[in-house]
Amino acid sequence: MAQAVQVYPSASGLLFGVQAYADIPGCYVALLTGSGWIFVQFSAGLINTYAGPNICAMVVKIDGIESQLLQRNAKPLEGEDFTMSHRIAIKLGSGQHIFQLRGYAGSANILIQAYQASLIVEEPGY
Repeated sequence: MAQAVQVYPSASGLLFGVQAYADIPGCYVALLTGSGWIFVQFSAGLINTYAGPNICAMVVKIDGIESQLLQRNAKPLEGEDFTMSHRIAIKLGSGQHIFQLRGYAGSANILIQAYQASLIVEEPGY
C-alpha cells in the first residue's frame, strides 16, 4: 500500500540536545506498513550560534534503534547557516514502525531555524 507522511517540528527556534541525542518535538511518525522498502528523508535548516566550530548530527531512530546509515554529521563555523539532509531506503518487516528525528550538538547552540525541518517517511507500494 503506497503512503507517505511528512511532519515538522512543533515549535520554532528549537535547540539540539547537548552531547546527547534528543528528540526534535513534533518529528515523530507511527506508520503501519507492509513488508518491503521504506524511504526515510530528513532535512533541517540550521544555524550555529556557538562562538566557534560546533559538531552536530541528526539521526532517525526507527523502532528504538539509531542507525549510522540514517545519520548525517556536520561541523559548522560560528554564525554559519547550513542545511543538513539525508535520504535512505531501508527494508522493514510488516507492522507498525516508529520513526523519530533526533539532534545532537557538541557545544550547544545548534538552532533549528523557524520550522525549517521535516521528516518524510514513504512506503512506495511496490
